[in-house]
Amino acid sequence: PLNIWAMVIFIALAVFAVTAAPDIAILHWLAWWGPLVAGGVAEALYLSTMPNTPGYRRLVDQRTRRRALAERNRRREDLGDQSHRHARRGTNSRHNQRTAEQIVGRERRERVS
Repeated sequence: PLNIWAMVIFIALAVFAVTAAPDIAILHWLAWWGPLVAGGVAEALYLSTMPNTPGYRRLVDQRTRRRALAERNRRREDLGDQSHRHARRGTNSRHNQRTAEQIVGRERRERVS
């Protein structure tokens, strides 16, 4: 995200301001907290305005559509695999049923003979 770099810059600015501040306590305190408060305000402003922009909304909508399409395709493939397995299983069970009927028929014929 782009806003992480703004936070990094404000923290670096705070560290630099503390090292460059004179030894007066109030200036030292302001040099430390000033950039951090300014960074917090800038971050709050960014987070309150950025999600409301049309470009950001389009980006989120595109991501949501891509994820939904990928999920739908995955479910469709899973459903296709399941139906293919069931179809094969059904064929095998019909084959097994015919084989069992043939065996029973042979046994009956052998008893009669």
